[in-house]
Amino acid sequence: MTAGRSRAARALAVTALASLNLTVLAGPSPAAAAARDTPDVLMTVVNVTPTVPRATYKARPLDVQLRLVNTTGEPIDGVQVVANRGDPLPTQNALDASLADHAASDQGLPIEPDRIVHWRKKKQHGVRIVKSTTSAVDLPADGSPVAVTFSTTLSKRDQYAGICLCTSSGIYPLHFRVQATADGTTQTLGGTTTYLPSFYPKRMQPVGVSWVWPLIDRPHRLAQDNVFTDDDLTDSVALGGRLSRALTVVEDVGDEVPITLVIDPELLDELEVMKTGRYVVENGTGKPLPGRGADAASAWLDRLATVLSDDSDVTVQLTPYADPDFETLTQRGLSWTTDLPAAMAVRVQAALAGRAPQTDLAWPASSRASADTLDRLRAAGTTGILLASSAVTPRVDSSGVLASVAHVRTAHGSMTIGLTTHAITQDAGEAVGASGASVLPELVAEIAIRAAEKPLVPHTVIIRAPREIDPSPTDAAAAIRATSTNPITHAVSLQTALYGADTTPMTGRLVRITDQRPSLPPRTTRVARAITHNLPALTSLLGADAAAKPLLAGLPLAVQRLESSAWQVYPEIGRNLAAQLSTVGHTLLTGVHFVKPRSGSYTYTLASDNSPLPVTVQNDLPYTVQIQVRVSTVNGLTGFTQRDPGKSYSIDPNSKVPLKIAAEVRGPGRIALQAQVRTPDGSPLGDAVSLNVHSTALGVIGIVITVAAGAVLAIALLIRLYRRLRRRRRARLKAAARAEAAVVP
Repeated sequence: MTAGRSRAARALAVTALASLNLTVLAGPSPAAAAARDTPDVLMTVVNVTPTVPRATYKARPLDVQLRLVNTTGEPIDGVQVVANRGDPLPTQNALDASLADHAASDQGLPIEPDRIVHWRKKKQHGVRIVKSTTSAVDLPADGSPVAVTFSTTLSKRDQYAGICLCTSSGIYPLHFRVQATADGTTQTLGGTTTYLPSFYPKRMQPVGVSWVWPLIDRPHRLAQDNVFTDDDLTDSVALGGRLSRALTVVEDVGDEVPITLVIDPELLDELEVMKTGRYVVENGTGKPLPGRGADAASAWLDRLATVLSDDSDVTVQLTPYADPDFETLTQRGLSWTTDLPAAMAVRVQAALAGRAPQTDLAWPASSRASADTLDRLRAAGTTGILLASSAVTPRVDSSGVLASVAHVRTAHGSMTIGLTTHAITQDAGEAVGASGASVLPELVAEIAIRAAEKPLVPHTVIIRAPREIDPSPTDAAAAIRATSTNPITHAVSLQTALYGADTTPMTGRLVRITDQRPSLPPRTTRVARAITHNLPALTSLLGADAAAKPLLAGLPLAVQRLESSAWQVYPEIGRNLAAQLSTVGHTLLTGVHFVKPRSGSYTYTLASDNSPLPVTVQNDLPYTVQIQVRVSTVNGLTGFTQRDPGKSYSIDPNSKVPLKIAAEVRGPGRIALQAQVRTPDGSPLGDAVSLNVHSTALGVIGIVITVAAGAVLAIALLIRLYRRLRRRRRARLKAAARAEAAVVP
């Protein structure tokens, strides 16, 4: 003890001298300031038992578990842990101010401990635990934590011992400090604050607490039901996996607390497919591997079915499949559907063991929504939505307390909004994790402060666990019980919290969204938009082939999977899936094309005005396609007309077909044409190609000139023949006359 105090005194003296010299010479350096901001001893609260004590006149035990860590690099011996109780915090503002820094005050009533027990690990011939019940605590130089249990009592009587909860109802701050005394000087080396709610049950309305528990994962498929992009879901639902632990919590508390499960039907559908064992996993090599998750999926689904069968207070709300990001889709002009495809609906119903799910609640991943988003949700039949309290104004209800439920008008009717505060959401996320007990007092204080402000007014609090919940089953179950079933709260269903008789919704309006929050990667929504735009063309192209129907049915599913809010958390996976779907779309849209002639150019000679234009079309797709061929002049020039532009052609899979396009050409010469392969509904496939056509056909004027020239030539020939005949006749007549003259003397 003496040695420790001497070291502490020397440290105080050196620190004071160094501080004085630095101030005189150059002012405080950043390093010195940082050093002063870091306490010599980091103190944190590990657990408070009980978290919410009953206010009684009989003294009851209270244990506060603390963790001390020496940050100086030098051993500190003989420190004392002291505590005092502050005045109860009566308002939300007072609690927020205290939570902002957790500073340990030295004001208030001192708390006398019954005993202080501390442990630390000592590395000597292996690791062993050293336990001590002395009030002095030695802190090793290596920074290894020392666990301290501060045991005391509490009651409503002012007995000048333990903790007196006798001032009034409210949230009592408990301040703990680490002190070292040397040469009569006491120095505080660190400290922290925790909270202890205390109310008189007959003078308050218990706060209704409703827990929302997500069973959500990212999509693991693209366009095909039984082709998975990875097999990670197997590890998540297997014992010890994330979703397995999340379900364990529900199994533990589902028969005690009316918890609301928010489940993505995409997850249930994936597990039902995995359960059959008839699925494959793409590994990038072109040779899919058999899935390995049949047993794990089956076991998880059986556990879920048992919960839904045995625990009637566990309710289920389904998101639209793949859990789309409503707000981002609204901002980018995209849509989503709340209807399940027929095959998925059957499998999801099987996974729910006959339980009828609800689909009237929305939970945006960003916990905010614009008026346009609310309009679209309400039009689709959604009547309730979970948002952050900062998304609505005003934030307080008619009693002046933070509102938990609000009504907002939309173009299609009123929407009920369940409001959750940032502090409660953050604390809840930590409370269900591995260090949950340490934050429980703060979480309970955030809930109970409503009763402190207005004890006779009914209040409800909605607690939503993190969407990508990764819980510690023991701590999460303890957190749900501690917040829902204690002397100042009672558990209620989400339906009761939103629409119950004791609920008085505040009439509010949405706060305009101006800041930039995480949203979907732009590439995922670009591809989703392109596939949605081209889906009618692809249906027209492939719709006649029964073999293509699974592909066509899978494209809308792939689009909504690209719209999943999961890609906010896993953007790279979302971009990879978008690239895959983009490749599929490009292959389909460019798989039917003209075959270039052997000459290397699309050059043709037409000998007459109705000669057909010969082209060859190739189908590289494994499906029969229906197409049209449209040919027109470049820049709308005259001289060429396609006689039957609406004629459809059927081309077998992986084949090419020569086609003769009926055409009409007017006049000889060269004509620049462009040809386009189109779907029967007129949508273009690929790029148009340029054709060079040389026509040797004569036009009307040419024919008239030719006929006239022929007529002139014929007349000239007749005239020439007539003249020749006349000359011959004259010659014969002259010859006859000469002969006659010779005979007659």
